[in-house]
Amino acid sequence: MSGECFARSLMTPIPRSAILNIVQAGNPMEEVFRTSVQPVNGIDNRRGGRLLVRRANPEFYALLPDLQRL
Repeated sequence: MSGECFARSLMTPIPRSAILNIVQAGNPMEEVFRTSVQPVNGIDNRRGGRLLVRRANPEFYALLPDLQRL
């Protein structure tokens, strides 16, 4: 896959059913949410790249009490 098709697949949101399947397969919910979920009801997760990192809203961590704070 390359070009526009590749870019489109990266930009397409992960379906909620896929995230739930990953959790049901035994992966820790905290890890799955930290790596695949950005906002939850307007509460933002941490975002970052090479040059700019935006910390998560503290309320995001309250959703997942065992989430390691980065």
